[in-house]
Amino acid sequence: MYSVRDMVRHPSRIFGDASDEIAYRTRKMARRPYATGGLIMLILGVVTFIWLFPEIQRYIRIKRM
Repeated sequence: MYSVRDMVRHPSRIFGDASDEIAYRTRKMARRPYATGGLIMLILGVVTFIWLFPEIQRYIRIKRM
């Protein structure tokens, strides 16, 4: 954690540390593309199910008649 005094005296160190943290996280995600892809597919699946759920209910009601 940086104090205000450190921010005033050495702002480039803080930006450098933030840049390193962002680069580390992106490298970590790039090493595990299946986890990121799986998360995206899960989100798309949930959105698709929510979008299609009323149509599925309507189809089941028609089928019962």
